Formats: sequence, structure tokens, C-alpha cells
Amino acid sequence: MMKTKLVSKYYLLTTILGLSLLSNAQQEKHNNVVYLGLGSYTITQDKSYQIKDFSPTIDLVYNRFLDDGFMVGAGYYFKHINYYIYELNGIDNIPCTEGNHSLMLSLGYKFNISAFNITPYIAAGVGFARYKLSEDYDSYKTKYDTFFMLSPGVRLGYEISRWMIFTSYNFNYYKCHPKVDLDSAFELILPYKQEYHSFNIGLGYMF
Repeated sequence: MMKTKLVSKYYLLTTILGLSLLSNAQQEKHNNVVYLGLGSYTITQDKSYQIKDFSPTIDLVYNRFLDDGFMVGAGYYFKHINYYIYELNGIDNIPCTEGNHSLMLSLGYKFNISAFNITPYIAAGVGFARYKLSEDYDSYKTKYDTFFMLSPGVRLGYEISRWMIFTSYNFNYYKCHPKVDLDSAFELILPYKQEYHSFNIGLGYMF
């Protein structure tokens, strides 16, 4: 009988301690989050460059959430695109890949729904792109291109302890100033603006 009472008290104390720790964990606020996202972009161009493709992307983002729900952040974004550029005469298509790097600042607001959260935001920044022609045209070297990028989006996250699983969508727009070293035989046309959609999934760590 005495042993049964001791076991009962042990389980009662264990339950109380567990509920206390759980309550403290729920009350603890993590205002800083680092996100690592992986995904693909669906490329869309104007009528001169009707490109639709899936290209790998990576983003690494830091967000600081304020007590009133607002968010400020900064991050690095990378995407890799395979597509075609054209000669000035519009006849020959030349295979080309583009590596695009950018640094972004962002503002947003987080809505909490239990363990879920929704964060609409807008990001803007600058960076550079590197165009690489196919081997048949490797004598024509491209230069780095600067651009302005604007990226409104929304992120849906689910919190587990200090971790967050998320998925996000962005509409992206950027302008660039392409410069290509060519001889006088012909000239290449590179896109000076792009519009595309991105869908990412990833993990976040809160602290």
C-alpha cells in the first residue's frame, strides 16, 4: 500500500513538473529566426523572352520579430537559370545559363495561429548576375551585371520547440544592365528585366 502511494505521488509530481516546463516553453518568446530555404523558380519573361523553367534556388535569411508582430530582416538569395539568349538579328538561339546573387532587406508582419504562423512581407535589394554562354561561344565573355530586385511574398510556418518548418511563395522582379564582350561580327541581346515566381520549403531556427 505504501509503495502504491509513493508511485502515485511520483507520477503526480512528474506530471506537474512536465506541465510546468511545457507552460514555460510556450511562454518563452523567440524573437530571432534564421531560415534556410530551398526551392525552384518558374521563370516568366516578356514576349521577347517567353521562358518558363524550374531552376534551383537557395536563400539564407535572418528575421527579427518585434513585440507588436512586425518583422525586419536581411538575407542572401541565389538562383540558377538555364535559358536561351538571341543574336541581334533574331535568327540564332544561343544556350546560356545565369547565376544570380542578391542581398535583400525585408519588412513584414507575423500572424500567429496556435503553432502556425503566417508572415506576409516585402523584400528589396541589389546584387549581380553572371551569364555563361555555351562552349561553342565561350570566346564571348560576359561581365557581371548589377540589378535592382523587388520581392513581395508570404511564408507559412509551423513551430516545433525552437524549430520551424516553413513553405513560402514570392513574386520577384528585377532589372539589370547586361554587358557582353563581343567582336564586331554580331551582338547579343540579354534580358534587361525579369519577372518570376518562387516556391520554397525549408527550416528555421528560433532563438
